[in-house]
Amino acid sequence: MNLTSFRKIAGLCLFVAASVPLANLSHAQGMNPNFVVDRLDSLVHLNSAQRAAAIDIVTRENSALQAFAPGQERAIKGMPIRQAARAQIRAILTPDQQKIYDITPQSEGGGATVNAANRTSDLDRSVTLTDAQVMQVAAIYQKQVEALAALPPQDRMGPASIPIVQATKAAVRAVLTPEQQAKFDANPNSQPDMEEKAYVVSAIRSSSALAARLGAITRVRLSESSISSVNDQLLNGEYHYRVTGATGSETLTIQWKRTPSTGTFVIVKVAGEDGLPIQL
Repeated sequence: MNLTSFRKIAGLCLFVAASVPLANLSHAQGMNPNFVVDRLDSLVHLNSAQRAAAIDIVTRENSALQAFAPGQERAIKGMPIRQAARAQIRAILTPDQQKIYDITPQSEGGGATVNAANRTSDLDRSVTLTDAQVMQVAAIYQKQVEALAALPPQDRMGPASIPIVQATKAAVRAVLTPEQQAKFDANPNSQPDMEEKAYVVSAIRSSSALAARLGAITRVRLSESSISSVNDQLLNGEYHYRVTGATGSETLTIQWKRTPSTGTFVIVKVAGEDGLPIQL
């Protein structure tokens, strides 16, 4: 990591730390109720009755999620259960606690769907921000978090949120140079793997092996994706695409890797629901 990158990350972390109280950033293996509630407690300082209620909510959430297979099915079908649990958690908090909960990302124990630090990091990766721009953009995204938190919970993902999102994009774009704006316009959500997704979808649609397996491909829908960085020189990712053809449908698991310095992208493995490899 070079000095400039270090300053960007350090400055961003300082900004977020000054903006909202942060919970313990460590991650549990699975959904241990005590870990989840400990993280919430460190965020909003629960009383004994709130803690007992929160543990009960998370325990019931875990039990309900067991009805789905781990992985893709649980991630997708379990979403309403997780959303309901977050609403129940919020309901047991005081108004002051709710204010903190509403502006803190879910990854840190809160209920905010926008993580200002992550959004800024994604944009930096997409357009290469200066140190000054990092701080400006982080502040803009934090304002978006606070504006969404000011809406009634049921409206934060609905039509009422659209003007806030649009204003955020306009404000972010305004601090960019013309060259950065061109990159931003091509990828306004700062998806770090936009080109990879386009390549994979094209490969799926043109695959003779999949056509023989499912018939002529009529629909390709991304259901889950993840990216991990092994180091600064290599990105690993995994996609789950639901592919529908004229005679059948199947969910594919696609593993890939990319070397940022050279732009080299390779599909490492494609497997069907039976776990057997498929050649695209």
